[in-house]
Amino acid sequence: MKRALSTIMAICMVLSLCFSVGAESTTNPLVLNDTNFTLEKQGGDATLQDETFTFGTNAIPRLVTKDFSEKDFDIQFDLTASGGNDWKMMLFFRDQDPGKASWESRAANSGYLLLFGNGAIALKNGDMSANAVAEGGEYAVNYADGQKHTVRLAVKDVETGVSIKVYYDGGTTPVIDVVDTTKAVTAAGKLSFLPHASSGFHGTITAMQTVEEEAEPAASLDKTMGVVDLMQAENTKYIQYGQGAKMENGKIVLPGPINARYFLEKTDAKDMTVTTDVQFTNPSVVESDWLAMFMLRDQMPGAASWERGAETATNAAYMVIIYPHVISVKFVNSFNAGGIALNNNEYTVPSSFDWTAKHSFELGTTEVGGVTTVSVKLDGTTIINAADPKARITEAGGFTFAVHSDKATLQGEVTALKADLTDKSTLTPEIPDKTVLTASDPNITISEDSITFAKKMTIKEARASLTAETGVELAFVSASGEKITDETLSVKTVAVIQLLKDGEVVNSYSVSAAFEEDENITEDEKDKTPITETGEAIAYLPFMLCAAAGAIMAMIRKRGKAE
Repeated sequence: MKRALSTIMAICMVLSLCFSVGAESTTNPLVLNDTNFTLEKQGGDATLQDETFTFGTNAIPRLVTKDFSEKDFDIQFDLTASGGNDWKMMLFFRDQDPGKASWESRAANSGYLLLFGNGAIALKNGDMSANAVAEGGEYAVNYADGQKHTVRLAVKDVETGVSIKVYYDGGTTPVIDVVDTTKAVTAAGKLSFLPHASSGFHGTITAMQTVEEEAEPAASLDKTMGVVDLMQAENTKYIQYGQGAKMENGKIVLPGPINARYFLEKTDAKDMTVTTDVQFTNPSVVESDWLAMFMLRDQMPGAASWERGAETATNAAYMVIIYPHVISVKFVNSFNAGGIALNNNEYTVPSSFDWTAKHSFELGTTEVGGVTTVSVKLDGTTIINAADPKARITEAGGFTFAVHSDKATLQGEVTALKADLTDKSTLTPEIPDKTVLTASDPNITISEDSITFAKKMTIKEARASLTAETGVELAFVSASGEKITDETLSVKTVAVIQLLKDGEVVNSYSVSAAFEEDENITEDEKDKTPITETGEAIAYLPFMLCAAAGAIMAMIRKRGKAE
């Protein structure tokens, strides 16, 4: 609900800011006059009157706030201008050298610069010692067309650095949305406007005002809602957008030139399953890099893996990262963008797979017997059931989907998005049958109760190739009955593979290794009997059975004679 706010006549009042998405906003006049601003006229054709800053085609006038010196603020203004054959205007904020242009011996890290260039707005360090202060700090647009355009700049300190957001022409999604973590300007400072009038750029700045958003709780999904279609009009309020992503013509578009993403911020459903249809334009430009990442149980919704800051539980997520040739599941909670791999976390994408076509993903988290499992289905087929026996994330969270769209012409498109929020904690897990174990490696053969390895593998390699049903733990057990934890060992040391649910064995498979050699067994015997690490007893089973049968017959004959 909008609040009536009094006109700000004294610019020194503290500006307040809330960045809650979807909140109602109000504006306060930030009067453009000589009480609040100093205008340094260079050339004589710049004026500040009638709450309008007018600049002609002479020199580079400087318009600087007087008493205003804020760290966190949210302002907007209308720019109507045209002309110019070079950069158009500099807007410095948190400015420690107010009124100075970038080349005028500014102190290092003395402010931020929003540079209005040729066909783009770009965020830079004030002394131009670096390009963009963070990835995604540029927006392509023609604002020098003689038409009125509204520019909004919102700045505040956050845990990991300085959040800077730029909105354009009344949009509710920022066109620039970055957090400066490397060269952060943390001191309060003034605002300085420097239009490049001497290049022919001329026009006006009007309607200067502060923006205050009333904090309204973000719309929240809860587990009583069951399956929610997030593409339906009444449910789109739950989804937020960043880095240029937007809902357009009934689909979510994730364009370049920055890593566009959409996210769900709040839910109380731990065991959430998300289904979505995705396709990519020009995926070949990231042949050896990532295409997209999906964060589940996300404690920091809206952030990519490398934007998570210090290693804390509040930054954590389970990440499904998609490469053109592999999909894997990891745990992330810090600047360590690579994350920590979970068990059974990887799927090799077939070489013929077409990422430009529409594909359906089903991604979910469940918790059974203290083991958290992240499952991934691709086009209806389960490809990953990755287990986190440490249960690193036990709190419900949101989700985030980001596309690597800063790579040339890569972009993503989402045409379906649903969330199943059903509480699965009270469900009785189904006991799997012998078909739940599958192998992605053609060198592994699975029959009803045995597994054969045609080539030597480490336990780590075998684990990555074997997939079990969600909630099933895969255990490699030695001939002595002990669980094997050393993943560097060869599978030839394994006697049994067990499937565990809630700590109970529900299935077991004997293991044979076709590659194993044993000089004590004849070639004929090798052809008839798989050789295993369970010992020679299995290899010589036919002979043992014959011996046992002979002994039984002898006993029968002996008893007959006695009678």
